Amino acid sequence: PNVRLPSVRDGRRVTVAGLVLVRQRPGKGNAIFLTLEDEKAIANVIIWPRVFDRFRSIVMGARFIRVTGKQQKESDVIHIVADRIEDLTPWLSVLLQEPPTIEHQPAGSSNGPERSANRSLPVERQDVDALSGAAQRVMPKGRNFQ
Repeated sequence: PNVRLPSVRDGRRVTVAGLVLVRQRPGKGNAIFLTLEDEKAIANVIIWPRVFDRFRSIVMGARFIRVTGKQQKESDVIHIVADRIEDLTPWLSVLLQEPPTIEHQPAGSSNGPERSANRSLPVERQDVDALSGAAQRVMPKGRNFQ
């Protein structure tokens, strides 16, 4: 979780994930900056041009991402210098699903719980793809550079 970043030693390799809140590219700077938010805290990410070129479509279009890289800590400022970026946006749709209904068998039944007819576990890939559009509609728009 992003809230644990202050306890990580400077220079360690870490992985963070979160919703993309802000994408910034300062006018004369080479780096791209992302602000990611998980359920408890934010993570600041620096993306250098070489990495940006490899992951451009994810950086520019994903709403929920996972970033792996080296943590840089100076004073109270923490950044993750990205070297790998993954698009997790399709998994936002899981948040839109209602939990499965489980029918309980009478005591002594050997069949165990049955899954409801309207939803099976685990989540099928086509379910994730179908619900992804719905997730995109309810997610707040990020603030992005042009």
